[in-house]
Parts: sequence; structure tokens; C-alpha cells
Amino acid sequence: MCANGIRAADDLRAAVDDLATGKRAHAMDDLPWMVAVGGSNETGLRRCVREMFHPELPDPTEQDGPWAPRS
Repeated sequence: MCANGIRAADDLRAAVDDLATGKRAHAMDDLPWMVAVGGSNETGLRRCVREMFHPELPDPTEQDGPWAPRS
């Protein structure tokens, strides 16, 4: 979902998913703003992609505490 509430085009979503690899995400974790948005189980880049393009996916940082519900 874009900031304006309109779903991004499928080809844009696919391109971002392809480019947001684990290697690239970990390399970007050296950037302070990426560290700030990342969680304990998710890199900053992956979190940004999930929040913008896959808001239906659960937030893994909410699922990693000792009292978090187990599925």
C-alpha cells in the first residue's frame, strides 16, 4: 500500500520483492535509519517492504517475545 492508500502496481511490487534480498537487506543494516526501523527478527529493508507492499503479513517483531502467542 502506498502512502496515499492506493495499492502499488504488481510489477513494482514484484521488482521490489526481487531486489530486497537478504544480502542487500543486511548490507543496508549499516545505515542508522534502517537499524532504527528494523526489528529483532526483521531487517529494516524487509520491514519497509512488508509495511509498504505486504501489510497483510504479520509483524514478526510482535511474535518474538517470551509471552507472544504461539501459532
